Amino acid sequence: MDGGDNINVAIRVRPLNRREIESDTLIGWEIEQQSIVQLHPSEDRPMGPPYLFDHVFGPDVCTNQVYDDVAHRIVCSAMDGINGTIFAYGQTSSGKTHTMRGNHIEPGLIPMAVRNIFNVIQQTPEREFLLRVSYMEIYNEVITDLLQPNSTNLKVFPSLQVIAS
Repeated sequence: MDGGDNINVAIRVRPLNRREIESDTLIGWEIEQQSIVQLHPSEDRPMGPPYLFDHVFGPDVCTNQVYDDVAHRIVCSAMDGINGTIFAYGQTSSGKTHTMRGNHIEPGLIPMAVRNIFNVIQQTPEREFLLRVSYMEIYNEVITDLLQPNSTNLKVFPSLQVIAS
C-alpha cells in the first residue's frame, strides 16, 4: 500500500430464490467479467453502459472466496495498524446478512475476520495488540450498535487519536 486512500467496491450477486425461479420474471442483469450488464432494455429503461467494479462475484461463489479476494487484505492491513472497514450495502433481501454473518455451514466475513485476527495475534507473541471493533447496522438512517443492541439511534462523530511514544 502507498498510504493513500484505497477503496474497492465488490458486488456479490445472490442466487435466485424459489419465487424468482418459479416466476416468469426476466432476469435484468448479467455478469460479464468485472461488470454488471443490463439485459432487456426498454423505453423506460434504455440500455446503459456496463457497471464496472473491482470485484464481481456470481451467485455460485462461496463466501470464503469473497473473504480471500476482498476482506483478507483489509484485515491484514488492520493488523499492521492501518484502519480498515468492511461493510455491506444493498436493498432488503440482497444477501448482506448472509455475506457478513454466514451460517453454521458457511461462515460469513465477520467470523472469518475474527478467526484471522486471533490467528495473527497468536502467531505474533512478541507484539502487543490493542483491538477496537465496531459492529453496527444502519437501517432507515438509524444506527444500532450490534454489540449492544439496546444502543440504538446512535450519532457518529469523527475522532482523532494521537498516540505518542
